[in-house]
Amino acid sequence: MTVDAIRKKLSWEMDFFYPAEFSRSTVISELSEIPGLSLRPLNHYSWPSFDSLISAVNLLPQFSSNNRKIVYRLWDMRLATVPPSGVVSNALFELILSGSKKIDILGLDMSMVLDLSVDSDGLTQFLPKHFYGAAGTPEKPMARTNTMSNSYIKIAEKFESFYLLEGYARHRGCAVRNLSSFTLLDGFRSN
Repeated sequence: MTVDAIRKKLSWEMDFFYPAEFSRSTVISELSEIPGLSLRPLNHYSWPSFDSLISAVNLLPQFSSNNRKIVYRLWDMRLATVPPSGVVSNALFELILSGSKKIDILGLDMSMVLDLSVDSDGLTQFLPKHFYGAAGTPEKPMARTNTMSNSYIKIAEKFESFYLLEGYARHRGCAVRNLSSFTLLDGFRSN
């Protein structure tokens, strides 16, 4: 369904970022045949166990404006990177870093906060119901320890990455707008 919609409606040049491990998937194969669509595999879009001092999500928001600028300069030089939280935040980081001046985001569904529940054994389960289709079976827990509090911490880190990117985009002179019809992400709305 999504591939057909892109095939029918795409009338501009578009970069499509996706996790590299899906390069051989049928969807990526179908997308590769669409004129004007450039596929961009990301090899390292998520490092769930990696936290560096300079990129820690819970640390950077506490930095003063001047100290944030220092961190952004480290990002500019690729000596540090946006805290890893998924393919979209990493793709945005790469686009901003590449010098893009305007980025419009479509289909950024951040409704995973609505997709957590507890199973009959009392374990947290994550059953995504994204706009592109609901999962048939629960996915692995979002956090290392299977608790609701840790899952919400992981979700908060995902949201915080976008707020940090919003500041980084301003630092680089890039206007990012979230034009998604349903998102729950309140960042990128005022640009």
